[in-house]
Amino acid sequence: MPRFPVFDRLGSSWYTYVHDLTMKAMRAPFVYRFTIVIEADEGGGYYAFCPALPGCYSQGETLEETKANIREAIQCHLESLVKDGASIPQEPDELIGSVQVTVPAHHGR
Repeated sequence: MPRFPVFDRLGSSWYTYVHDLTMKAMRAPFVYRFTIVIEADEGGGYYAFCPALPGCYSQGETLEETKANIREAIQCHLESLVKDGASIPQEPDELIGSVQVTVPAHHGR
């Protein structure tokens, strides 16, 4: 264990305390928030995907089941990224927005 003069003056218990806090922080889980899109499936039920995580999608019979399933799919996707040493994508600042469009008046034929 490396020694530093400032810690020597404070005592080894201080160093151990700081070291333990650092190790706990490194193991603490991170909480991420991702946007999901849920659409009604033509065959019944719902289909969900996460735009920030390509290939991450799920489905369910009810909205509640679909939300639970996509949450699980996102968690598995992120755990796989971490295991492979890949970085976790960040959500864009504005993923969902609205636009205004003008359509000329349609006169019947």
